[in-house]
Amino acid sequence: MESEWYQGKTEIASFEPEELFGTKLRALLQRRKNRDLFDLNEGLKQLAMDPAKIIACFDHYLALEGKPITRAMAEQRMLEKLGRSLTEDIAPLLPAGIRFNDDDASEAFERVWKELISRIQGDPWKLTDKIVEGLRQKAYPGLLRG
Repeated sequence: MESEWYQGKTEIASFEPEELFGTKLRALLQRRKNRDLFDLNEGLKQLAMDPAKIIACFDHYLALEGKPITRAMAEQRMLEKLGRSLTEDIAPLLPAGIRFNDDDASEAFERVWKELISRIQGDPWKLTDKIVEGLRQKAYPGLLRG
């Protein structure tokens, strides 16, 4: 590194995108907030990431914490998010000109579910089908049909 103030060598730690998004998935599933849903969706759409690597990083960080999240737990937590607004905590954080409305949030939910949640180790949650059917009847007719 060379500048007017400093000359020398330095090392800068950086992360692979999959590692960053593995921690985003962990945050989405550990918090009641949904802001990580937007980031995960954008990352999956715009970056050529390997979902299996994202899940491997997710598992790694959970193992370090000693707080595993099974597929059943992940499905339950994601479906609980549909009982609240997926967008209310995100809107104030978005840059001007970027939209994330309810339709965008539903699309993001589907993408994250299909590309990541379904790859988490373990069996599906035993109530997933029942809860999904109820959500389809109440508010999300196309939920997880494709």
